[in-house]
Amino acid sequence: MLVKEEDAKRFFCPVVSGAQQHIVCKGSHCMAWRWAAGAARSPRAPDHEQLGYCGLAGTITNPPV
Repeated sequence: MLVKEEDAKRFFCPVVSGAQQHIVCKGSHCMAWRWAAGAARSPRAPDHEQLGYCGLAGTITNPPV
């Protein structure tokens, strides 16, 4: 799922969160964060809006339209 970095920070990190501890996504401060580039960018996103995703989910090949 492509999201703005500020929106990603509302999600829990699947790696460091546990049953009793919930850590939010650190966005570009995490080594797994990937910026969307080229064809992977959502066509609905304005040019000035940078989108990214958690790289632990794999590579995004078909973003939602």
